[in-house]
Amino acid sequence: MVRGWRAPSSPAPPPPTACRRCEEEAYWHVEFRSRVFRFVDDVEFLFGPAGRQIHVRSASRVGYSDFGANRRRIEEIRALFR
Repeated sequence: MVRGWRAPSSPAPPPPTACRRCEEEAYWHVEFRSRVFRFVDDVEFLFGPAGRQIHVRSASRVGYSDFGANRRRIEEIRALFR
């Protein structure tokens, strides 16, 4: 667990489409795969040193548009940390 951060309010396990690639003290890299076409999206979290911010980067590896899938995913994850 990242120092200074409380666990997400929901103890739900990660979705089956998620694969943790790197989990360090202040940095996480998670890959998500779309259910139908199996496209890979990279999501990175950088936790601020004071425990007050989480910097997030989410990007699709293929294509130009994911019809809002990355944004919806990040908003769901964001809700877990409230």
